Amino acid sequence: MIMNKKDKKGVGRPPLFTGDELDFMKKEFRKNPRPDQTEIYFYALRFGKQEHQIRSWFSNARTRLAIPALEANNENEDENEVSRVGNLVTDIMNEIEEGDSTLVCYI
Repeated sequence: MIMNKKDKKGVGRPPLFTGDELDFMKKEFRKNPRPDQTEIYFYALRFGKQEHQIRSWFSNARTRLAIPALEANNENEDENEVSRVGNLVTDIMNEIEEGDSTLVCYI
């Protein structure tokens, strides 16, 4: 029998970090989002994890922090583009109303 994603609902890996460990990692991330190799080693030792797991957590945390900023920037760019197009349409309509014979086709 082939199972699809819906059949596997609720099945997955358990969380890598406990709540207390996550709280500690978040606190350390706020202090320093880019720990050096020594800090990564001690975090791994403290939690009984592998260094690459700690390194990945910090990398993913930096990405999670950056995504909302990027999305906000994209939304602003979209709004600016809509505004530019709206202004262009307004200019063309004004030229048509004024009967400007030098009307240029905007594309």
